[in-house]
Amino acid sequence: MNEFTKDFFGENPIELKTESYKIIFDPINNKLRVYVIKENSDTKKQVYRVENDELIIV
Repeated sequence: MNEFTKDFFGENPIELKTESYKIIFDPINNKLRVYVIKENSDTKKQVYRVENDELIIV
C-alpha cells in the first residue's frame, strides 16, 4: 500500500476487485460521487457509492 492509498483510504482499506467504476459530479451537493460496480461470486453486480470515506450500497 503506498502513502497516497493509506492517506486516502486509511490503514485498513476495503479492497474491491472491481469490474468498473464511474465518477460523477453531483452539482446539487457540489461533490464528486464515485460509484464502484463489484461482481460477486454469484455473478450479480453490486453497486457501491463512496461517500465520507465509507462505502454505501446503492
